[in-house]
Amino acid sequence: MRCSQWQDWCSSIGVEYQPIRMKRLHHPKESLDILTPFRTIRDWNRQKEAAQALKQAALSRSPVLSKDSRLEMLTNQLEEKLQDFKKDVANGLFSCSE
Repeated sequence: MRCSQWQDWCSSIGVEYQPIRMKRLHHPKESLDILTPFRTIRDWNRQKEAAQALKQAALSRSPVLSKDSRLEMLTNQLEEKLQDFKKDVANGLFSCSE
């Protein structure tokens, strides 16, 4: 199973990954030509659809936050690992020999 960075992040903080799929907002290959007015209208419509989709997402889903205790535990673990790394650097484990 392929795991995205967001799935990994959510898993690490103890929340369920629940993305909301949306259409892209703009067309990346714009050029100035006879079709420019049509692209402008198309992009305006996409912006309108995206705004509606975001509004719907905000109204239909509840915010998901991790527990404070989980974040505190992860922060403490990170601080411990940082201290271990600093000790390793001080002991020369990451020095370059010529």
